[in-house]
Amino acid sequence: MQTFFGMGNLARKCVLALKAIFVTVFFESS
Repeated sequence: MQTFFGMGNLARKCVLALKAIFVTVFFESS
């Protein structure tokens, strides 16, 4: 269960990173 929580935390960080990249690219292109 601890590894599952760790993977969920890592996935959340990846999602936040992707969101930040998407927002940056969106504002850079506009």
